[in-house]
Amino acid sequence: MADTRSRVLCLEGDPVNRMLLSVQLEKRYDVLIAESIPEAENVLGLGRPDLILMDATTLASDNYAFYQNLRNNPELNTVPMIFLAEHLGEGDRERAIAAGAADVLEKPIQEAALLESVKRNIVSGQEAMEELSETKLHLLEFSQFIHYINEHIEVPPEHALQLNEARPSALYSLPTLLGIKRVDLARMIAEYLGVRFIPMVNPDAVLLGVLPTKYCEIHDVLAIADPVANPYFVLSNPFDLEVLDILFRRVGKGDGVKFGIAEPDTIRRLLNTEMFDDEDPIEITEVPVAEEPQESADLLSKSAEEAPVVRMVNKMLAEAISRGASDVHMEPRKTDVRIRYRVDGMLTDQQPLPAAARAGLVSRFKVLSGLDISERRMPQDGRTQVMFDGRQVDIRVSTLPSRHGEVVVCRILDQAASPMSLEGLGFSERALGMLYRGIESPHGIILVTGPTGSGKTTTLYSVLRSVVKPTVSVVTVEDPIEYELAEVKQVQVIPAAGLDFPAALRSILRQDPDIVMIGEMRDRETVDVALKAAMTGHQVISTLHTNDAPSTVGRLVGMGIEPYLLAGALEMICAQRLVRRLCDHCKQPVTLTDKMRERMELGPDDGTQYYAHKGCEECNDLGYKGRLAIIEILLMDEELRQCIAQGGNADELREMGLARGKMITLRESAMEKAKDGTTSLEEVLRISG
Repeated sequence: MADTRSRVLCLEGDPVNRMLLSVQLEKRYDVLIAESIPEAENVLGLGRPDLILMDATTLASDNYAFYQNLRNNPELNTVPMIFLAEHLGEGDRERAIAAGAADVLEKPIQEAALLESVKRNIVSGQEAMEELSETKLHLLEFSQFIHYINEHIEVPPEHALQLNEARPSALYSLPTLLGIKRVDLARMIAEYLGVRFIPMVNPDAVLLGVLPTKYCEIHDVLAIADPVANPYFVLSNPFDLEVLDILFRRVGKGDGVKFGIAEPDTIRRLLNTEMFDDEDPIEITEVPVAEEPQESADLLSKSAEEAPVVRMVNKMLAEAISRGASDVHMEPRKTDVRIRYRVDGMLTDQQPLPAAARAGLVSRFKVLSGLDISERRMPQDGRTQVMFDGRQVDIRVSTLPSRHGEVVVCRILDQAASPMSLEGLGFSERALGMLYRGIESPHGIILVTGPTGSGKTTTLYSVLRSVVKPTVSVVTVEDPIEYELAEVKQVQVIPAAGLDFPAALRSILRQDPDIVMIGEMRDRETVDVALKAAMTGHQVISTLHTNDAPSTVGRLVGMGIEPYLLAGALEMICAQRLVRRLCDHCKQPVTLTDKMRERMELGPDDGTQYYAHKGCEECNDLGYKGRLAIIEILLMDEELRQCIAQGGNADELREMGLARGKMITLRESAMEKAKDGTTSLEEVLRISG
């Protein structure tokens, strides 16, 4: 590579390190030096380098935009990047690679290691470019198509980041972001590529035997007879490299591939393979469980794309979404695969699947969510989006190794279930009054606490809806963004790129917001920034994992926060749970025994009628249908602030809050719902003891 004088850009702020890098590289490469982001941008404007050496702290500062521009620029996003780090702690290398690094070197840089890595990655980058140039329609072209969309459609600001980070495999999820129809997107693709848009395919023109039928079903492609080219291909996604490779091999690269664009449904109607067609038979190719450790990544990838496996996963997700499930659990056992849906907070068993189906199902979920299908020893987390009944549904996928294989859990976030008003959550008039008093404060911290799955996020968004006005600036920092609010500026945390909660918060506060929502207070640094914001005139809304409202103070003190700072910043603490709503079609009156009245701490019979669950067809024999929020509220006043500043514990705060009429407990809220027949005493005991 020395003869070709490849160009290496070194972005390094330290003068000593810049000099060392220049001395070590200049004999073999043309070395371009940049001390700062603006200098690097100027150098990049003069031409594409063959490799970039980048100080890793660049991404930990406020320069995420520079990194993002590199990744989004079709001329630069294939340039290999080597990160230079002061110290490599546990997981640092993995995080750097996830952020786009081709390699990570620890300072002080050893010359031999540097030269070997630079040479290897320059060769790798050039080979990748040669490989990409063999096909006209490659991933770079997809990036350029995204730019084309931005030029021709006014993309809503809240969707701009999702659009720029879209993958070719998720091409037809874009219409939801853009507010257009799938057929309009297909027409745009055809116009961009300068090929024919095909609104309808004549069944008599379809050529059989050119491509395998199953392949056509999976990849939405058809071969048809055409006067111009025979065969002529009809595609829905021309940015799918695998499809293009197959087509080139079928007709030969020298002859070229002639094709037109049709939306997926146009092709699927001919192939009779609608995404959620319940009449499709489910067939599983038997793969002995004992042989799984020998399976290669190629075999797993192939099994993930088998039509029966694809249809099975599609049906599983469709059924769960239609039932209103919040989670899908796929748990391998010795003889089968257990499938459970979490509906209204409770897991319910479904028909188990054969053990032989496990490898294909796990691989399919990994492919959908962008996970490594060959990694089976470590937990992984990913996400994807599916279209169901004309709406977009976000799926968060988590895998965990277990005795008989990997457990897969899918968290379903249905965008159709948009945040409702606070009144719509079903809180009592007293609770609503206290909530609004806390929200009306122009500054301070409002916390919603509770365990995972207690509805904190829904309440948080409902609070946001109540405070959004044309006269205020509202900004959120979240991981992930679970609901999209058109009137709110929403920021997605990207830890791999250095955009964590504290970094995002510091940048947000420089933009003069009135209200800031933090998805979760996970560490002391985030809490410190939030406290400073609250004490400088901002209203901060966030969540925390605690069992009840009074114990939240102790949790924050345990994180290293001084009590006197909390006393000055806290405005309101809420703790929340979800109870199941009794089915209106089958709930039945119940007569309480003396023992039950004693257990529930009820006084003499006052004539209140309580109800119990029974079960009917409407509620799938569960006796419950839907859930509602039960809330505990502790509203601050001067005496409570003084108690916090003096180190008061949870019991003292609870006692003082109740005595001063500044607190509603979970038990009180739950009993209100039991008394009006909305839920059962059994549910009251489950959530409040």
